[in-house]
Amino acid sequence: MSARTLRLTRRGWALAWASAVILVLAVLLTRREGLFIASFLAIVVVLCALVASRQRVPLHVGRRVPSDAHCGDRVDIVCEIQAAGSSSAVTGWTDAVPRSFGSTPHGVMPPQRLARGGRTAIRYAVVPSVRGWYDVGPFQVTVSDPLGACESSRPVGETSRMLVLPRVSPLAPSDLLASAGEGRRRDRTRPTAPRADELIARDYRPGDPLRRVHWRATARHGQLMVRQEEPQADPEALLLLDVAPGQKRIDALVDMAASLAVHVAGMGYRVTFAESDSSWVTAQPSDIRDVLTALAVWPGGALDAEREVALRIEQRFSDSIPIFVLTTDADRLAALNAIAVRAAPAIAFVATGSGLDQDAVPAPWIATGLADRVDVSASWERLHRSVAHVR
Repeated sequence: MSARTLRLTRRGWALAWASAVILVLAVLLTRREGLFIASFLAIVVVLCALVASRQRVPLHVGRRVPSDAHCGDRVDIVCEIQAAGSSSAVTGWTDAVPRSFGSTPHGVMPPQRLARGGRTAIRYAVVPSVRGWYDVGPFQVTVSDPLGACESSRPVGETSRMLVLPRVSPLAPSDLLASAGEGRRRDRTRPTAPRADELIARDYRPGDPLRRVHWRATARHGQLMVRQEEPQADPEALLLLDVAPGQKRIDALVDMAASLAVHVAGMGYRVTFAESDSSWVTAQPSDIRDVLTALAVWPGGALDAEREVALRIEQRFSDSIPIFVLTTDADRLAALNAIAVRAAPAIAFVATGSGLDQDAVPAPWIATGLADRVDVSASWERLHRSVAHVR
């Protein structure tokens, strides 16, 4: 929590300078009355400082902050203030916010609304620009002495915690994933028992179409059997980030990953984000928050164990799935080919800061460049156009 601060106002500095000038003139002109006046003014400044520093602040402050927000979004913060006593000495306020939120909000406290038991609310807006966890606050009030010569700032209330999620840019509709994913849903075709055909057969019911009659089960059971609807599951998509910590374009790639996660989840895909070689986070299409939270606090990391990751993909997913790799080095794609052969399609975004040489992209990767954070939507469109051109 911030420490108290004490400072002179313009009036206080004027009194202090007047005391010093009068003191010098009194010494030079040997005028005793000047010494009394200078001493009086100095004593007034000291007393004002003591009064300002010891003023009680009978205020209770509560803050309403959203639990999370996206980079670049306007965030409205409300500070609710209740006076437990006379607070006429309170003249102003500030609320401490991180630098990435913009300038520090401040203002003048309305004293007429802060009589004993009075309530007021202060609203301000910030625009966070960097992802991660942040503390907002503490709320600070400025207390002045009756003469207005000194001011003291002191914290009131507690800090509030807020998560800033990556920026999510809208991505244009594309048939790239639909064609690779064979529609919005896939059948679970891997059998769980040696005689799985019996597990999907049931008694015939009036109204069942004849095309669903299971003739082998009918012969075995001696009564008409039909095929049960094959179990289905949401299609899967995987996000892999291959960025060393400290890379200046890491935020552009994280924003791209967040935009992809929201986009493919909206298409009905279950999204998995590999935080590291061994820690993976999965979110359902209806709630992508877990993946966005993991991206918000992701510190960076390279895919060092490529073959282990490829093996885990093979074990975790029964079919080939869309895999998105986001990296800062196009040469890494060749090293990640063991992952690409298990993808359908294998898509890569390379944050080079400029255009990407397609001749340097090894098959079966489909890749495009990513310049910066504002290039996310355009990068997706370039990828879509390149695939459409090949087709």
